[in-house]
Amino acid sequence: MNVKFEKTHYLQAIRENENLKDDKNIFNYAKQSLKYTYGDVSRQKFNVKYSAEGCWAGRKLIALPAAVWSVVVKALYHLAKAILIGIPKAFFDKGQYLKAQVFYVTRDFQESYGRLTSFFNDRYGQFHVQESQFQKTCYDCFTTNITLSVNNH
Repeated sequence: MNVKFEKTHYLQAIRENENLKDDKNIFNYAKQSLKYTYGDVSRQKFNVKYSAEGCWAGRKLIALPAAVWSVVVKALYHLAKAILIGIPKAFFDKGQYLKAQVFYVTRDFQESYGRLTSFFNDRYGQFHVQESQFQKTCYDCFTTNITLSVNNH
């Protein structure tokens, strides 16, 4: 399985950090240890990079269904993985897999919140959606045996 960091405005802001200039550096950073937050992007940094041009109307159209999908399907999926796989696995990996699944659940709620708020404020909502998706990709780097799919530019 390969991991690919989606080319988003949030990723552009992450790359302003000297140590996280490319996908390989981010991948290696994420593989070092499981953290709730990778990178330090504030809303101000994101706002500088973000452009609402494009299909903002499409984002507003799918905001409610995507928010429900994030909470109902994604969050329940990760919660089930935490209970069914994470708890038994906790005896062998010091709870890292379980912890990661809990992180996924909170990021699923963040994504849902971002999708709902993008209906009213596209920039604010997209900050939360893109942050949650980036963080979940970093969790993928740590929790699964994957390689990096390089596509930097």
